[in-house]
Amino acid sequence: MSAYISTQKLCDEFIDSRGIPPPLSIALAKTQTPIAQYASIGTRVMNRHIPWAAPAHVYVGFREDPFCDLFGSKNHGEKNTLIAMRALPRSFFEQDAVALAPRLLGKVVRRGSCLGRIVETEAYGSDPASHAYKVTPRSAVMRDTYGHWYIYFTYGMHWCANVTCDNGGIGAVLIRAVEPLEGIVLMKRRRGVTDIKNLCNGPAKFCEAFGITKRENGLMIGNDFDIFEPRIGMIYHTNRSSFEIASGPRIGIKNARHLHWRFFIKDNLFVSRS
Repeated sequence: MSAYISTQKLCDEFIDSRGIPPPLSIALAKTQTPIAQYASIGTRVMNRHIPWAAPAHVYVGFREDPFCDLFGSKNHGEKNTLIAMRALPRSFFEQDAVALAPRLLGKVVRRGSCLGRIVETEAYGSDPASHAYKVTPRSAVMRDTYGHWYIYFTYGMHWCANVTCDNGGIGAVLIRAVEPLEGIVLMKRRRGVTDIKNLCNGPAKFCEAFGITKRENGLMIGNDFDIFEPRIGMIYHTNRSSFEIASGPRIGIKNARHLHWRFFIKDNLFVSRS
């Protein structure tokens, strides 16, 4: 369950007064409009009226237990965590692709009801391997925008999702792999696989799992397709919020192989196979 409700001010308040214990308490903006009627605590679902809301740039929702699928828990979908994350400002995407790509690692991407932690990226500028190396209608979004989605079709069968960047320049960052966090059942149905580590460990797999197609091409990052700064203390499948960044050659290209513009979270289980 999630909601976007406009309000002007965030205030640091715990919702323990509504019966939700401190571990699930979050800082939200206080309003008179209810955004949720269910708060899941452990394996017990509490029917509660929570008169709290968040500004449009904050995601509020209930996420699945991140360990259910990875370790075969029988309580899948019963343990949830209440989360709140602030969307990245558009100014975050003003930097060039090589600077942005490692900074996107660890951020959380949301498309509809699906959430995932970005664990692998690739930077593209005006180098020979980039779509923007030549001026074409397809690459116009890389040249003319920053903070937008660039979605392209490859090999006649797959979609790939990029974030445009470099205000005043040319650039995009390919999202190569994502660690699934929420909407895992839907991702499995879309992908037709059951192994959680195989859901989003590649750019085409990520798009298929999240339902990303040409209709998202050119959209500004935000609203239903957004990127967030993760909540402090957020639990991941790997059970690690801190990480080490590694780099290497980009994958699936013939030109500019000497450029180590692929960045990934070292030892993460969800990074694509190189």
